[in-house]
Amino acid sequence: MNKFITTIQQFDDSEEQFIELPDELCQQLNWKEGTEIVWEIQDDAIIISEYKEPNNWYEAKEEAIRQYT
Repeated sequence: MNKFITTIQQFDDSEEQFIELPDELCQQLNWKEGTEIVWEIQDDAIIISEYKEPNNWYEAKEEAIRQYT
C-alpha cells in the first residue's frame, strides 16, 4: 500500500475542495485526470481507490476486500 501526505486545498472562486495526488502514484495506478475515486476513513488514514460500478453489493465488498489485502 502506498502512503503519502497531502493538504486539502480549496478553489479560490468556490467552496469546492480538492487534493493533489503525486504523479508517480497516478502513473503506477494508471489513473488519469477525470478518474473517479472513492474514499474511506480508517482509523487515522483515508483510503482512496478507483470507483468501479459494481453489478451488486457483494461484488463491491469483494473488490474492497481484495484491495485491502
